[in-house]
Amino acid sequence: MRIIHTSDLHLGVATYGSEDPSSGVNRRILDFFQAFDQVIDYTLDKKADVLLICGDTFKDVNPTSTILKMFAARLRRLTSAEVSVAILLGNHDSPKTVGRTAPPEIFGELKIERVHVFTKPDILNLESRSGETLRIFTLPYRHPLHLAAKVEKTQASRVDFDREAIQAAYQKEIKRIIEIFTKAGRRDAEVTILAGHLYVEGARRGSERIYIVGEEFTIPPSILQREVFDYVALGHVHTYQRLLGEPPIVYSGSLERIDFSEADEAKGFIDIEYKENRLSWSFIPVKARPMFKIEIDCVKSKNPTETVKSEIGKFSIEDAIVRLTLKIKNGVYVDLNQVQNTLSKTFWHQILQDRVFEEQPVQTPALESLNPHETLSRYLKSLRLPKDEIELLKRLGDEIVQEVTMEAEKT
Repeated sequence: MRIIHTSDLHLGVATYGSEDPSSGVNRRILDFFQAFDQVIDYTLDKKADVLLICGDTFKDVNPTSTILKMFAARLRRLTSAEVSVAILLGNHDSPKTVGRTAPPEIFGELKIERVHVFTKPDILNLESRSGETLRIFTLPYRHPLHLAAKVEKTQASRVDFDREAIQAAYQKEIKRIIEIFTKAGRRDAEVTILAGHLYVEGARRGSERIYIVGEEFTIPPSILQREVFDYVALGHVHTYQRLLGEPPIVYSGSLERIDFSEADEAKGFIDIEYKENRLSWSFIPVKARPMFKIEIDCVKSKNPTETVKSEIGKFSIEDAIVRLTLKIKNGVYVDLNQVQNTLSKTFWHQILQDRVFEEQPVQTPALESLNPHETLSRYLKSLRLPKDEIELLKRLGDEIVQEVTMEAEKT
């Protein structure tokens, strides 16, 4: 039996892209579909039994008809090859308003053979080509406010808890669902998988947190670590990783780089194989669009333009997404036309300039050259007191200085 675990496809992301003249589709949108195509090609080549998509199939709740059609064509490829597809809702393609339809639900409503869409916790029983049984416990994204409202038996719109109260209610409800799964048991299944879209404490995040994570409520890994599960397949965090403990809790990560915080991350999916009564899994990389954050310090350079061109040459920037930051002394000229030409073969690029201003030394007279009145005035000014208080203290100071001077003259 072979199961492919992927997540966070974010189909529809168009950031850093431009229109492809041959198709009329944004080229970054095509990037994300091409990454997904690599998963499908592998799935078909290995004759996998199940493709498990653990949330965020789409970048938001409003994919265009073009994106829906492109996704439907890929579902057809999979189901035509007798691959079962299980799709969980994620935080990005789940409407926050109760009652609205999530994009993946459309494919569930069509009752396509071998396509299973999960909007709430459920159990899916499948059989492999060779007759082995698989039991998948599904835990799609659950909005923390909705769960907290359920626990408190009130409407989500009326929930007025503090963050700690919501966190506690969220963990309580997730734990309750896991307890139900635990009691349901394996039922003689050779392989059992818990599939979810949530954030587990201790997971490393690489992407821009606002875009990817949103409302961040967590659960401890101990809630998921049950003997009934052979493997925990997760989505939501874009960085591929396995958390400590048993069973393996694995984030497959996203298939494409969403932003520059993911520039250095490997992208891919998980191949899970059950063979000779043993479950094993491995990370399979995909070819994603390269991203580079290039920072060049030209402050001490005698020829900044040549320095920039030379440093850029150290990177394989062809067809890459590049953000170039130049640290330049204010008033120093860099030929940006030449820099643009050097970047001409990139997929997309941006040039930022960080201008460095030299501090001018402040010419101040030595304290010993100041009279008492000037010394006091400078000191009071440094205290940033109200103007009327400064004037009062000056007068009092002058009176004291005058008295001391008169006493000194008498002696």
